[in-house]
Amino acid sequence: KLESEILLLQSQFEQSENKNLEHLNEISDLIMENENLKNERIQLIDNFRTKSEENELIRTQLNNYKEELEELRLKSAELSDELIIKNQAISEYANHIKETEAKIIATQNEVKNLKENGSSLQEENITELTNKLIIEQVAKDNLQNKIKDLEQLLSQRYEQIRILENDYEQQQQMFESKINRLKNKLLDLKKLLLESN
Repeated sequence: KLESEILLLQSQFEQSENKNLEHLNEISDLIMENENLKNERIQLIDNFRTKSEENELIRTQLNNYKEELEELRLKSAELSDELIIKNQAISEYANHIKETEAKIIATQNEVKNLKENGSSLQEENITELTNKLIIEQVAKDNLQNKIKDLEQLLSQRYEQIRILENDYEQQQQMFESKINRLKNKLLDLKKLLLESN
């Protein structure tokens, strides 16, 4: 009878040992799972920090792009104002040329009349008028040269504006692309935050 009790106790002890071993294994699994969760959480926090730093960098870049775009817009506006002034100057020079041409025609008519009425006194008048004619012709040529210079300058300015507008358009596209990337990164961050909670 004692032997059977011992055997029973031994069997119960073994069962208890087995159960303890099972519990220990379960505890070990839970500890491992907890460690994994901790590591995942640390990884998520690191990812979040990295994404935050990236977003800060992108935000800085976006601000720089905004400033560059504003500078381009201002340059374009300045050039447009300059073009208006140059066009006005060309218009004024063209009016001066018309006036000078009218004076030249009037002087030529005076010279013609004097030649037709020819007298010794009028010889001096003819010389004086001829000199006047030459001066007015030189003034006209100078004005025409100024107009040519201005037209050349205008052509360069139009080209500069075209280049600036292209730059502005490219910068605008890059800016929009960066904004879209930033939006996507913010969405990723939100997902990470939700996952970490």
